[in-house]
Amino acid sequence: MARNDYLRNLNSPQHTPHSEPLPGRDSEMVLNSTGGFVFPVTDWVRLERFLVLGAAGGSFYASERKLARENADVVERCLNTDGERVVDTIVTISEAGRAPSNDEALFALAVAITKGDPATRKYAAKMLPRVARIATHLFHFVDYAQSMRGWGRVLKWAVRNWYDSQDVNKIAFQAVKYVSRDGWSHRDLLNQSSPVVDGDTLRSSLYDYMARKDGAGLDGRRKYPQWVHLAEEAKTANEKRLVEMVHDHRLPMEVIPSERRTNAVYAAMIEAGGMTWLVRNLGTLTARGILKPLSPELTQVQERLTNQVALQKARVHPISILKALQVYQNGHGEKGGQTWLPSPKVIDALDRAFYVSFDAVEPAGKRFLLALDISGSMTYNRVAGMAGMECRGASAAMALVTHRTEPTTHVMGFSHDFVAIDIGASDRLDTVIRKITSRKFGETRIATPMEWALREKIDVDVFVIYTDGEINAGPHPSAALDAYRQGMGIGAKLVVCDMYSNGHSIADPKDAGSINIIGFDTTAPMVISDFAKQGGGGE
Repeated sequence: MARNDYLRNLNSPQHTPHSEPLPGRDSEMVLNSTGGFVFPVTDWVRLERFLVLGAAGGSFYASERKLARENADVVERCLNTDGERVVDTIVTISEAGRAPSNDEALFALAVAITKGDPATRKYAAKMLPRVARIATHLFHFVDYAQSMRGWGRVLKWAVRNWYDSQDVNKIAFQAVKYVSRDGWSHRDLLNQSSPVVDGDTLRSSLYDYMARKDGAGLDGRRKYPQWVHLAEEAKTANEKRLVEMVHDHRLPMEVIPSERRTNAVYAAMIEAGGMTWLVRNLGTLTARGILKPLSPELTQVQERLTNQVALQKARVHPISILKALQVYQNGHGEKGGQTWLPSPKVIDALDRAFYVSFDAVEPAGKRFLLALDISGSMTYNRVAGMAGMECRGASAAMALVTHRTEPTTHVMGFSHDFVAIDIGASDRLDTVIRKITSRKFGETRIATPMEWALREKIDVDVFVIYTDGEINAGPHPSAALDAYRQGMGIGAKLVVCDMYSNGHSIADPKDAGSINIIGFDTTAPMVISDFAKQGGGGE
C-alpha cells in the first residue's frame, strides 16, 4: 500500500473503528459498555429514555444495578437544574401512556419528592394523583419514596392529598379493587398520612371503612359510598346476582371472592371488565372453555381488542399487547400450571390490536431500509417491565409497523453480516418474530446497512436501525452514512431506535439528518414518519 493510502486510511472517518473516536471528535465522544466510542446525550434525553424504557433487567454488558443507579443520578442532576421541568416531563410521559410500565415515572416522582428543593417537592406532591392514577400506583410510589427518605411532612401531605383531592366514589372504587400491594394497604397509608375529615360524611365513613381490619364489616349507623356496599354484597352474592353486578355496575373481578368466579362471571367480564384485565386473562378465558368457535364471547373479545379508541383510552401499551400475544400463543401462563389451546381468532385479534394501539401514522412516501440488530445481546436483553420479551422480537414488531405504513420498504437483519429478512405485508407478528429469532448472529457491526446500500447501489431515503446500542465492531455509522450520501448523491437520513436507557447516542447529534429515538415509545412510528418527511439529511 502506498504511503498516501496509509495516511488517507489513518485520517478517514470511514476507516475509523468503533474502538477509536472519530478523527477530530475525541472530546465529543465517550466509551460505551462494550468498549466502543459513541456520542453522549444530555441528561434531559437520558431522563426521557429512562421514563420510557427504564433499566429493568439491565443489558448484556451493563448490570441492572449500574443502569438503575446511573438513571437515579440523572434524575437528581435534572432536578438540580430545573425541578419543575422534571416533574412536568414525568407527568407528560405517564399520562400519555408512552411507556410499557408506569413504575419508572413513579420512581422518578419519588426521587423528586425526596431529593428536590422545597418548591419541587411541593409541586411533585401536588402532581402525584396525575401519575399515580390507581391505588396500585400509589402503593408503588410510597414504597419507593419511603425507602429513600421515610415519612416526612411532604410525603404525608402528598398521600393525604391523593385521597382528599379525588371524588369520594373514585376513592371508594380504588379501595375495594386494590386493597394492598408491596406490603402496603390503605389502612397503612391512612394511618401514616392522617387525613382529617369533619362530620359524618361519606368520605369520613369511607376512611373509617378503609382503616378498619379486613372483615370488620359495616357500621350500621353510617352511610357509605355505593362501591363499599357492592363489595360487601359480593362476598356472599350468588352467581346470578354477581353477573348482574358486573353488567350493571362494572364490578371488577378483584372484588369477587375467587371461589365465586364462575364461567358466567368471567363471560360477563368480557364485555364489562377493563381492557387491561381482558388482555391479561385471554388464556384463562380460553382454558375455561368460554371462547368457543362461533361463540358470542369470542366475537366480543375480537371486537374489544380491535377497538382503537378503547385501547388508547385504557393506555394499553403496544408492548403489553405483544407480550400478551407471546404468552397466549405459547398455550400456558408464565406462572402456575394453567394451559390452553390457543384460538387462531384471538391471535389474529391480538395481532390487529398491536397496530391499532399506536397513534395513526401517515406514510412519508420515502424509500426505507429497516435494519434489525440480530446480535447476541438482542436475545439476552429484555424489554423493560416485560419479563421474557426479547429486544430482538420486540424490535421486529416495531419495524413491522413502519413496514406496513410505508409502501416502499426493505427489511434486513445485521450483526456482523447483512441478511435479507423476508417480511410480507400480511405477515402476522408471531410469524415475523419467528423469522427474526431463527437467524444466526455475531458481533454488532452497525455501519453495515449503509455500507451494503452503497456497495449494492441501493437508493435509500431513510435508514432505520433497531438496536440495543451495544456496538462492538466495524466503523462508525455516522461515517458510513456520510460515505453513502457522497457516493450516491442522496441526502439519506438515519434513525436509530435504541432499546435501552443509557447516556449514549449512536447517531451524530450534530447531523440534522440523524436522530436517536426511544424504540418502544408509542410515538416512535409517528416520529420516524415525520422526520422522514422533512428536508434531506446531511444539511
